[in-house]
Amino acid sequence: LGSAGMTDRFAGVVSALGETNIKKDDSMTIGEIKVKAGDAVNVGDVLFTYDMSQLEIDLEDAQLSLEELKSQLETQQDEKKQAEDALDETTDDTERRRLLLDIRNYNNEMQKTNRSIAEKNRDIEKLQKNMQNSSVKAEVAGEVKSVNANGGTDNNNNPLPLISIVQTGGYRVKGYVNENNASVLSEGISVIIRSRVSDQTWQGTISSIDWNNPAQSGSNYYDSGSSGS
Repeated sequence: LGSAGMTDRFAGVVSALGETNIKKDDSMTIGEIKVKAGDAVNVGDVLFTYDMSQLEIDLEDAQLSLEELKSQLETQQDEKKQAEDALDETTDDTERRRLLLDIRNYNNEMQKTNRSIAEKNRDIEKLQKNMQNSSVKAEVAGEVKSVNANGGTDNNNNPLPLISIVQTGGYRVKGYVNENNASVLSEGISVIIRSRVSDQTWQGTISSIDWNNPAQSGSNYYDSGSSGS
């Protein structure tokens, strides 16, 4: 680079192209985990399934509740119609005021029931959608890195994903550089990746520079992507 204390070669380690983390829906119960650490998976392979037994019970209960609400609405409509018919037939002012008040109350109750029906329909749609998604499938090809069936947290106390998949089909190089060197690097710069044990080289580009998580040594992390395998 032509400046004191700066270099154009950096040490790094080869790692997988990417890692995909799969989390479970906390509102659902795991039925069966189909993979284990070390398994190779392809796009579309089933990773785990949800237990549908409780969902089926919840769906049946929701459908029964919906039928009860619809029946309740029909009763309210009938009672309102009877009050309207009685209002047309009576000439007594006191009776008319009572009937008008009843009709107003029926309208309010019908609005509440209609809102409850709409909410229950949304609940049923969500349950039906969850039942259709009983199987969670891999969206990338790779190797299962870990399966955390019992949960747990990482070093930063963040919840661990249920399954982690290391993607295959390419590699990247991770390394550290000091602040002086990092300041002249940028994403997209072309680089040559050289083997430590042979004369083999690969072409790549810098895909990211992490300024937010400096190492204790004061270096900054860079990521050089290579499309080769």
